[in-house]
Amino acid sequence: MVDSMRQHVGIIEGKDLDGEPTYSGNYGLEVMVDCLGCEPKTFSQASIRKYFTVLIKLIKMERGRPPLFYYNKEARTTTAVQFITTSNITVHIDKPAKRVHVNIFSCKGYDEYAAQMFTQEWFKAWRAAWHKVYRV
Repeated sequence: MVDSMRQHVGIIEGKDLDGEPTYSGNYGLEVMVDCLGCEPKTFSQASIRKYFTVLIKLIKMERGRPPLFYYNKEARTTTAVQFITTSNITVHIDKPAKRVHVNIFSCKGYDEYAAQMFTQEWFKAWRAAWHKVYRV
């Protein structure tokens, strides 16, 4: 069903790094990375700012405005959003559980494998899972 929907939306252009077809009719690519067992020292605002800077350079994007941060004292979670000229990168940190969830969305193509590997390494996750979605 998904393949038929993708084919309906756009023309198959080629294959991505995982060998999956890419489509010209999609709006963009969203990669979601879930990191478990992360190093809490990487949860600071300074570390997140640096993560955004290095990731944006790695995936050849352009930063928009400075990142926004929201800290929930009760839950001890942090959400940070970095606008890029083609969309945004969101980081959600669950400090008590040592988990980090990252969404990288852009209507411009990028190396999703490099973004996933870099994210896992940056947060020193002992385990990570990632998913990608072609937005239509």
